[in-house]
Amino acid sequence: MAHLYWRLHARSNNGSSGCGFSELGLHTTVGGSQAATGGTASGTNVNASYPASNLFDGNINTYSIATGNGSIEVWWQYLFPSAVNIVEYSLTARNDTFTTDSPRIWSLDYSDDGANWTTADSVYSQTGWTQAQVRTFLVGSNTNAPSSNGHKSAAFNSSPIWTPPAFAGGHRLTVAAPTSARSVSGNVQVAGVATAGLLVRAYAKATGELIGSATTDGSGNYSINCGSNWADVEVIAFDPTTYQALIYDQVVPG
Repeated sequence: MAHLYWRLHARSNNGSSGCGFSELGLHTTVGGSQAATGGTASGTNVNASYPASNLFDGNINTYSIATGNGSIEVWWQYLFPSAVNIVEYSLTARNDTFTTDSPRIWSLDYSDDGANWTTADSVYSQTGWTQAQVRTFLVGSNTNAPSSNGHKSAAFNSSPIWTPPAFAGGHRLTVAAPTSARSVSGNVQVAGVATAGLLVRAYAKATGELIGSATTDGSGNYSINCGSNWADVEVIAFDPTTYQALIYDQVVPG
């Protein structure tokens, strides 16, 4: 659907004292050109010498940077002249040695009033950025599209994985290690209650690759065919209505 405001909300970078990158491409078609023209760019905690508008100028030698640390929360937004439907977006790392400024965890959000926001896409564990590297993402492929892992180029691995936050409300996700049958299974509990109908996705920690997904049954159970023997697997349960990550756990196969 079309919306006036689109923003990239970064939750963490790759360990630098600031968070920043060179370009934020917002596309209305897959493989399309920059749609963010004729509007207004802004951001939070953005250094005045490196404004948000630099993300939309088509120049990889300029960049925008926001102050913070490895666990920062900052955002850059674009107000379009009229509502647009963003179906794909890209991030370009800084074209210098400060690639650790690149976001590691973020969401792509939209709004029609600049105050109330809805998450369209969530991406996690984007590490190992190289100079001027471009990573491209299909909107929604990283939160609730089991048939797609969001790959657009070889440089990108869809990867909803992050350092587990302190979830409130007694959320619990129990996981069994992948067996010789190459599967991971477990039970999802929210506030101590086994919960049906949640989207559960498994990812390879080493690469960020989407391994598979399943929906919890009436008893809160799930099973995902991993398709390979992974050294470390991250499992995340999502609310299928809001596509918000609810519960996290990590499996170290024995």
